[in-house]
Amino acid sequence: MIARWLVLAVLGLNPGSSVFSLRGLIGLGILAVVSILLVLSYAGLGAILQSGRQRRERPQDEDRYRGMIEETSDLIHIVSPEGKFLYVNRAWHNTFGYSDDELPNLTLMDLLHPDEREKARRQIGVLMNEGGVIEIETRFVTKNGSTIWVEGNSTCEVARSEVLTGRGIFRSV
Repeated sequence: MIARWLVLAVLGLNPGSSVFSLRGLIGLGILAVVSILLVLSYAGLGAILQSGRQRRERPQDEDRYRGMIEETSDLIHIVSPEGKFLYVNRAWHNTFGYSDDELPNLTLMDLLHPDEREKARRQIGVLMNEGGVIEIETRFVTKNGSTIWVEGNSTCEVARSEVLTGRGIFRSV
């Protein structure tokens, strides 16, 4: 009963009358604005809760992808535009025999078989200028001097027309 009386009072209605007054129209406008604000607040809260859920799920996704990359038998690397190694996976370490501490002193060209370097320079040039994915079959030399044949593909990460990294995924053949 009190709630009905409050609504009628805000709307400017006399509890016994059904005629709107100016005060009632203003009250109706305020009620509409408050209703809209409540709906928007609820929607905003939903978005906030959703983004929080996404932030909690993102590390799980990153862990899942990192695990997949680290556990694969494919040789995966990321290099700077100068060919310096920024990342290599476990299979790469196991195959080439280099530790993380040795990586800063190595470039991709250092590990390519000498007979493959000129071809690789041309392929890398095409990749950096044209983008896309290139299929590669080449030879690398491991730390102990063994030659390994690999096949795979390479891509470039580009932002604002600038090459940020080169990425390669290879498998022994």
